[in-house]
Amino acid sequence: MWSNLVLRFALFLTEPRDALLRAAAEITAALREDALTPLPVHSFNLDDVATAHEAVENGIIGKAVLDLR
Repeated sequence: MWSNLVLRFALFLTEPRDALLRAAAEITAALREDALTPLPVHSFNLDDVATAHEAVENGIIGKAVLDLR
């Protein structure tokens, strides 16, 4: 059910508190300025499932979605 699921974690417990606060402030500012954008969506027809799989294997930037309609 989860064979192509990728979870990435970052552990920040060892970072100094001032660095974490600075990062939070910079992320908040970027969100307010709409500088962060969603990842692009790459839609594939069901007939192109092999192409979609190859795109994921090759590390496309964004989300690969199968259109089942």
